[in-house]
Amino acid sequence: MLPVLQLMRHAVDNSDFIDNSAYKYMEIIPEFLFERNYYSKEVFEDITEAEYNVFVKILNDQDADLNTIMKYVYDIAMEYVYTVITKRSRETYGYLKTVIEIMKKNRLPLPDINTVSAYSFDEFDGWGDFIDPKSLSAMLPKE
Repeated sequence: MLPVLQLMRHAVDNSDFIDNSAYKYMEIIPEFLFERNYYSKEVFEDITEAEYNVFVKILNDQDADLNTIMKYVYDIAMEYVYTVITKRSRETYGYLKTVIEIMKKNRLPLPDINTVSAYSFDEFDGWGDFIDPKSLSAMLPKE
């Protein structure tokens, strides 16, 4: 799953615009990734054929929970992409609630809230300041 996490971290680390990172991430959501059984530049505009081959090997097209979690992460990222986040992004609570329910059902540990409690949403029109994702993940290399 490390390649998935590495791709996802670009949405929060200021290395690219969130929409660019999200569009690339969207292409690896299982329902999109496995829509065809081959790579095509016309279909996959943001991932390379080599990346496609890696993601096809490590992701599961039969796991509805994985697909939902990945899709909802994308939906949360894109909910306010070209606008100001208001009311602490209440529109994303439903997505988050479903992700938490899936994690609990599959006995996956929820992230420690203390790792992000120092970050505030008050900067940048409710988006908050950029985050170093390596400091939040036990799986991402610290480099």
